[in-house]
Amino acid sequence: MNHPLVPKRESPIQNFRDSTEYVLLTGATGLVGQFLLKELLMAGVRVAVLVRPSRRLSPQSRIELILQRWERDLGRLLPRPVILPGEVTSQRVGLGDSQFSWVAQNCSAIIHNAAVVSFEEEDLSREPWATNVKGTEYVLSLASDAGIREMHYVSTAFVCGDRQGVITEDELDCGQSFRNAYEESKFRAESLIRAQADKLDVTIYRPSVIAGDSVTGFTSSYHGLMLYLRLLDLLVPQQPRNAMGQHETPIELPMRGDEPHDLVTVDFVGRAIATLFCNPLAHGRTFHLCADQPTTFRDVIDWCCEIYNSGGVVYRGDCEDVTPTSEFSRLFFDQSRVYQSYNRCQTRFEMENLKRFCPGLHSPEIDEAMVRRFIHFGRRDRWGKARPKAPTCPPVSSDRIGAWISSHSGLRRKIAHHPLGIRLLGPGGGDYSATRGSSGEIQVTLGLPREHGELIDLPVAQLIESALHFDGLNNQTPDNLRQFA
Repeated sequence: MNHPLVPKRESPIQNFRDSTEYVLLTGATGLVGQFLLKELLMAGVRVAVLVRPSRRLSPQSRIELILQRWERDLGRLLPRPVILPGEVTSQRVGLGDSQFSWVAQNCSAIIHNAAVVSFEEEDLSREPWATNVKGTEYVLSLASDAGIREMHYVSTAFVCGDRQGVITEDELDCGQSFRNAYEESKFRAESLIRAQADKLDVTIYRPSVIAGDSVTGFTSSYHGLMLYLRLLDLLVPQQPRNAMGQHETPIELPMRGDEPHDLVTVDFVGRAIATLFCNPLAHGRTFHLCADQPTTFRDVIDWCCEIYNSGGVVYRGDCEDVTPTSEFSRLFFDQSRVYQSYNRCQTRFEMENLKRFCPGLHSPEIDEAMVRRFIHFGRRDRWGKARPKAPTCPPVSSDRIGAWISSHSGLRRKIAHHPLGIRLLGPGGGDYSATRGSSGEIQVTLGLPREHGELIDLPVAQLIESALHFDGLNNQTPDNLRQFA
């Protein structure tokens, strides 16, 4: 769906990675994970995802919901990852014996992206510690047990804690303190992974504060800038208007307003990680994924005052705290309390490694038009409360694929000596390998073959049409397939 202010999306990453092995991605249903999954699939990377069910949706439905949205946005069909039900907070990340065996045989790398953004929990058995620290321990154990030596970790630039000044990419433990549990949990997780550098090829990605998609405004996580916009969109329209019709939003802020804040869009983060992952020469380093041009609070506030036709903001300078002077300011401070320690942050992140390996990749500048897109999307999404319908998919099975191969003499001959890779595109798709068994039967298994051979990209709709024709010739019931053809 296009918006009048939506710019053109950049072209996809080139396929730098020539591998017949899979990467295991955690956190694929999170905000960064959704963009990273799309970028990897478009680059031709073979992806397996670790996904747990939600209260409403199965792991398969959660991934389908994401990829069908991408297909509508991009206007093209996408391949599907291999979906492994599990969760990082369990031993062996919740994989059963057969699933673990598949990972050990097919995966050569892990992108550990799963994380929980929670700021205030002190109980180390709960979030964010359970996912960010204990989950990282389980992922490292999986890598060791499965013989996986390539580890990519999505950290955060704010493992620097409350340090000020220039932060370099090779720094981690400098004796810093932390503003909240999230920063400290990510610091501990990155420390755990770095401690395995003698056993693993470790690459670290450190994004700064992540906003929505620069093109569509999409987000699935209302933190950072998106929390502030949600708060303003809910509070400002409720405030009284003055004689000029302007909403009165009196508030005194404990800042100058021109302090730089490092904000990046999620599409930039997903593209950067995928580009670096697809370039083996970039591996083994740490990358700050940060803004070329920092944003200031004054910029965002001025844009929002224009958008909402409001006024009354006063900057008090470098004072420690201010007393709310209105009901509006009290509500604003109460509901943004977890972020107030960042108000006077004076940190700049060095990005030498990113500039070296991605010289043409720049973070989109956040401007008023983009903020309008964020707000436009937030309203349509009811600021995170919208509940999309469960996606529908055709019932694709190994038997159905085997029957399709059997109906084509050319394909039957191809698998006589070598496995055939079949990548089904679109809703209900997936990766499959077809071989001929010892007694001549066609065997279809999950995942593309590891050895180089012929690979067929086939839209699911085309498979369904072939199945309908085959079933019709044999007077068989088409198993409710006609709606998908």
